[in-house]
Amino acid sequence: MAGHDAQVVEHFESDYRRIYGLTIPDVGIEAVTWRLSAFAAASPVEPSATVGTTSGAAHGHRMVRFNRATAPHETPVFRRSELGVGQQIVGPAIVEERETTAVIRPNWTVTVAVDGSLIADWSAPT
Repeated sequence: MAGHDAQVVEHFESDYRRIYGLTIPDVGIEAVTWRLSAFAAASPVEPSATVGTTSGAAHGHRMVRFNRATAPHETPVFRRSELGVGQQIVGPAIVEERETTAVIRPNWTVTVAVDGSLIADWSAPT
């Protein structure tokens, strides 16, 4: 094992000298950070539908001010769990769920993806 330890010290000092241009004699080597990278082949993953297949309707409305200098909009509120794959919601709108709330501003349209993600697209006002 002693020969192996000497090889580790030799490799360390060689790399240290290459990076910093010198070694520090009579100072022990101490590992304070370890990093490990591991890779393995993985099977392809297909997203599964995590949302409904019907289009959920708004369950209420709130008055929301999107800019300080404008009047509030009557904004529909949707439950995320009731949204269906492919459903589109034109902003302004609010999508609520237990963990978060998505605010869809005016001129934005959200489409519900197969995996339940909300994909937002902006369109210029006409």
